[in-house]
Amino acid sequence: MKKANGFQVALMISTGILLTGLVPLVASPVQAQHSPQSQQLRDLLRQGRDLAESGNYQQALEVYRQAVFIDRSNPKIYSGIGYLYAALGQYAEAAQAYQYALQLEPNNAAFQAAYAHCLAQMQDHRNAAAAYQRALQLDPRNVDYYLGLGVVLMRQGAHRQAQEVLERAAAIHPKDGAVYGLIATTLLEQNQMGRAVETLQRATQQFPRNGKLWLQLGIFLLGNNQPDRALSALETAASHEPRNGQIQLQIGGILQRQGQRQEAQTYFFRAASLQENTFEGQIALGDALMSYEAFTPAIIAYRRATELGSNNPVAYYRLGMALRGQGRNREAIENWRIAQSLFERAGNREGVREMQALINGDRDVSPNFRPFN
Repeated sequence: MKKANGFQVALMISTGILLTGLVPLVASPVQAQHSPQSQQLRDLLRQGRDLAESGNYQQALEVYRQAVFIDRSNPKIYSGIGYLYAALGQYAEAAQAYQYALQLEPNNAAFQAAYAHCLAQMQDHRNAAAAYQRALQLDPRNVDYYLGLGVVLMRQGAHRQAQEVLERAAAIHPKDGAVYGLIATTLLEQNQMGRAVETLQRATQQFPRNGKLWLQLGIFLLGNNQPDRALSALETAASHEPRNGQIQLQIGGILQRQGQRQEAQTYFFRAASLQENTFEGQIALGDALMSYEAFTPAIIAYRRATELGSNNPVAYYRLGMALRGQGRNREAIENWRIAQSLFERAGNREGVREMQALINGDRDVSPNFRPFN
């Protein structure tokens, strides 16, 4: 397994936070009301709204579909359908519903932004950017639309353009300061680490209670070879977000590199206790811990992953790697045999070969081995 260094792992975490943290810009069914043409329509809209508010999106969707047959010219009903499809993760259907809404009300900025959000979720970033730009033409002071446009431009690699868009958002209203984290990331992508750090330092002064900004500043300082200042920033982040496992993980990583292994273990175990209890979450935590050679908490994370995904060979493969790192070769081989059996059952011949190589001790896994593929 190819090992990323600490800053690479931290940067991936930071970028993931930044690029996925925006609230979907979609109009909810609560707003999807229109001057009713009949008592039946009023009842359906009320029923759909109540179902949506209670999280019963599929049932709410059926109700809104009935409402369409009563009033086909109501754009807000279509926007409500779009919201519900998006809530169900069906973004292609949501985008189509918003297109219907826009045909009926083309100058509605909220519909344009919601349509853009759906396109972005479908990885159609070029058309998403165009839709966000149309939304901004209609509502040029909406900070959320600038943020959405900035994110899709970043995903296309247009970091200078994204920086300019995000700076316009900051000039209008920086809200909680999250926009500065995005600006710093665009600067980093343009190899301007110094300016990125300065941006975050100013942002933490302006928004001193924003733990995510302190976390990002700590990560960037670490990448800029300033571990002591990074540790100070991360400790401040932890004081504002004591239940953020990523902050605990980063502090542990710095202490580990400074030779304070016992103190580092405390933070690593704290991060493990706070991590989302899902298969993907435990695998991600284990991988991050392995990058710091924190084998004991990594073993715990991977063991939990085997419980959450008992038929997934990846968990056993990763667990074996962590056990080997601790010198527990017999247990490592046992887990690789389980992984090999599961790979064989799934018809993954490459996985079978790679596990056999590990079991035989012939070589490490191929750097091109991608067990999820």
